[in-house]
Amino acid sequence: MHLPSKETLDPSNWNEIRALGHRMIDDMIDYLQGLRDKPVWQQPTAKVKKVLNRSLPQEGQPAEEIYQEFLSYILPYNKGNIHPRFFAWVQGNGTPLGMLADMLASGMNPNTTIGDHVAMYVEQQVIDWSKEMFGFPETASGLLVSGATMANLTALTTARNSLKDLQIRVKGTDDKLTVYCSSETHICVIKATEVLGIGSERTRIIPVTDTFQISVPALVAKIKEDIKAGFRPFCVVGNAGTVNTGAIDPLEEIYQICKEFGLWFHIDGAFGSLAKLTPKFADKLKTIEKADSLAFDFHKWLHVPYESACVLIRDKKLHQAAFSSVPNYLSAHERGLAAGPEPLTNYGIELSRSFKALKVWMSLKEHGIQKYGRLVQQNIDQAQYLGEKILQTPHLELLVPVSMNIVCFRFNNSQHSEEELNQLNKEILMRLHESGIAAPSYTIIQGKYAIRTNITNHRTRLEDLDLLVNTILEIATNLLIKVVEFDPNNPTHYQAFKEINYAWINKYFKVEQGDLDSLENPVKYFIATGGAVLLACRGDEILGTTALKPIGDNSLELCKMGVSQAARGLGIGHAIGDAAIKKARELGAKRLYLETNSSLSPALNLYKKLGFSRVENFISPYVRADVAMEMYL
Repeated sequence: MHLPSKETLDPSNWNEIRALGHRMIDDMIDYLQGLRDKPVWQQPTAKVKKVLNRSLPQEGQPAEEIYQEFLSYILPYNKGNIHPRFFAWVQGNGTPLGMLADMLASGMNPNTTIGDHVAMYVEQQVIDWSKEMFGFPETASGLLVSGATMANLTALTTARNSLKDLQIRVKGTDDKLTVYCSSETHICVIKATEVLGIGSERTRIIPVTDTFQISVPALVAKIKEDIKAGFRPFCVVGNAGTVNTGAIDPLEEIYQICKEFGLWFHIDGAFGSLAKLTPKFADKLKTIEKADSLAFDFHKWLHVPYESACVLIRDKKLHQAAFSSVPNYLSAHERGLAAGPEPLTNYGIELSRSFKALKVWMSLKEHGIQKYGRLVQQNIDQAQYLGEKILQTPHLELLVPVSMNIVCFRFNNSQHSEEELNQLNKEILMRLHESGIAAPSYTIIQGKYAIRTNITNHRTRLEDLDLLVNTILEIATNLLIKVVEFDPNNPTHYQAFKEINYAWINKYFKVEQGDLDSLENPVKYFIATGGAVLLACRGDEILGTTALKPIGDNSLELCKMGVSQAARGLGIGHAIGDAAIKKARELGAKRLYLETNSSLSPALNLYKKLGFSRVENFISPYVRADVAMEMYL
């Protein structure tokens, strides 16, 4: 008889995997500790994509080599939502203990569905805490799921199946059912109604008010219209914090409408429901306690690592009736592993479920709900700070009043059409992402492209928001510096070129005949910026160009300055520098950045002749700059 082999997936040397595990923990703790000094986001390189496009491994490789590939090709190109300046979508940051809890849960690796084992009791504890958090009765039920998408789907399934006369689990979906939500409701709710067989056409999208809340009169009118037309309304979805603007629907009014028409009242509170932990929003969100069901995420404003969300159902019997199925291989026993709490398969669709409750349990115990409430309030206060800063900053426009933690704004210098502004702000956002400095997201507000800054980030500080604003202004300024091909037949180009260059060059150094000829007959380029401009010419050759633009509140950049062999030394360099000093002082600047692709001599001449107090080297973003200096006035 052929005996089976004795292979295993356990390591042949436990001490080696132990040492590697210790190193992994140390590396990840160092990574989290140093987040602020790293880019928010880096685009995966071509090499990374090539490495991650290899064929299926046929034989194994050492764990140390695999981990090194992780460090080289995966970790540096993370999404960035754990970074202090990640403001995109609505995504939490995680915590060090949450990370370790995930490791512990993966080490235990139970299927948290059925049986008399501790993971079942931990999940029940978390559900009980969740009911207490939101004022649901002790008799309510709940389930941990992957995210608000599954939480909403579970709640709407329960709502649909609660219509006992239809026997939907046996006969399928009735083609008259209708559900109601606002135009600001998250797309996952629409997906849920499509999956449930209700369909997007019978998901009634109700318009919103100027404050992006569902229009109650329009809701009532649509329900009455559908009843008259023979449809069967069964559920209204209210928003506790919309993803676009953070708006909260008038939940109490919706609740009363649901009572009047006998409808299920579900609240999508993916992140905004957690604002109930703050004094400011406690009353505004108190109606959550009356809802038939609630969906919310632990992995957003409670910063539990992904995936971790919850659905609460007021009527446990209806919840159970929507999902319960007990085949003989899942039947409970009186004793042994097959005994224990009621199988969680009776409350959801999944039969394989991870031990996600452990990281929630550990996180809530580590910090306590009061601290989470303070952190939520901190983010709301930070959003108010950012909104006020935008209102006070020239060329920034607040598109929606800040209602919770989301700030929608754009750059607008009143010199562009709406279409141009949309393209400009989209480009600003993409360049901001590519800079690695900050990562807000985007949305469209009444046809206007908005830079959408969501603050659900326990690592964010006010200085991060200041840097966000300053960087956006810098990027916008760079975008508005235009190099336009000179058209000698265009009178506007010609006159601007002549007035700027002739006056400036003639003022600051002796103009030779060749320069005059070049000014009168320009054939190269016309350069214009919002600040000062200078084009230095000798004969038909453009020797140097400069453009001055504001950088932050009190500085000016002197960029694109090139000096040819024929003009090295005091000539053009001094003229440009002198003009830059004058302009800088007019604008109240305290320092200048100088970059040149010539030798060090012109830069030192500028420093000595023009009276800078000190000069320091810095790293230039322009790859062609041989000399880069920061000079203080």
